[in-house]
Amino acid sequence: MNSLIGQFDISDDRVKEIVTETIKGADDGELFLEYSESEALMFDNGRLKTANFNT
Repeated sequence: MNSLIGQFDISDDRVKEIVTETIKGADDGELFLEYSESEALMFDNGRLKTANFNT
Protein backbone atom coordinates (compact mmCIF):
# COMPACT_ATOMS: atom_id res chain seq x y z
CA MET A 1 0.00 0.00 0.00
CA ASN A 2 2.93 2.33 0.49
CA SER A 3 3.56 2.42 -3.26
CA LEU A 4 0.04 3.75 -3.87
CA ILE A 5 0.24 6.24 -1.02
CA GLY A 6 3.68 7.28 -2.22
CA GLN A 7 2.13 8.66 -5.41
CA PHE A 8 0.49 11.42 -3.39
CA ASP A 9 1.69 14.00 -0.88
CA ILE A 10 -0.03 12.43 2.13
CA SER A 11 1.22 10.65 5.24
CA ASP A 12 0.26 7.15 6.35
CA ASP A 13 -1.32 8.63 9.48
CA ARG A 14 -3.51 10.97 7.42
CA VAL A 15 -4.66 8.06 5.25
CA LYS A 16 -5.61 6.13 8.39
CA GLU A 17 -7.62 9.14 9.65
CA ILE A 18 -9.48 9.47 6.34
CA VAL A 19 -10.29 5.76 6.11
CA THR A 20 -11.38 5.59 9.75
CA GLU A 21 -13.75 8.54 9.26
CA THR A 22 -15.06 7.12 5.98
CA ILE A 23 -16.01 3.70 7.37
CA LYS A 24 -17.30 4.93 10.72
CA GLY A 25 -20.71 3.42 11.37
CA ALA A 26 -20.49 0.93 8.51
CA ASP A 27 -21.55 -2.64 9.26
CA ASP A 28 -19.98 -4.17 6.17
CA GLY A 29 -18.43 -3.18 2.88
CA GLU A 30 -15.33 -3.00 0.76
CA LEU A 31 -12.61 -0.45 0.22
CA PHE A 32 -11.23 -0.29 -3.31
CA LEU A 33 -8.21 1.83 -4.24
CA GLU A 34 -6.86 2.18 -7.74
CA TYR A 35 -4.22 4.29 -9.43
CA SER A 36 -3.71 4.03 -13.16
CA GLU A 37 -1.69 5.71 -15.84
CA SER A 38 -2.07 5.48 -19.59
CA GLU A 39 0.02 6.69 -22.47
CA ALA A 40 -0.92 6.75 -26.15
CA LEU A 41 1.18 7.71 -29.14
CA MET A 42 -0.29 7.93 -32.64
CA PHE A 43 1.96 7.96 -35.67
CA ASP A 44 1.09 8.82 -39.27
CA ASN A 45 3.65 7.88 -41.93
CA GLY A 46 6.34 7.54 -39.29
CA ARG A 47 5.67 10.94 -37.74
CA LEU A 48 4.19 11.51 -34.32
CA LYS A 49 0.68 12.85 -34.82
CA THR A 50 -0.71 12.90 -31.25
CA ALA A 51 0.49 11.99 -27.78
CA ASN A 52 -1.56 11.61 -24.60
CA PHE A 53 -0.66 10.81 -21.01
CA ASN A 54 -3.32 10.40 -18.33
CA THR A 55 -3.12 9.70 -14.62
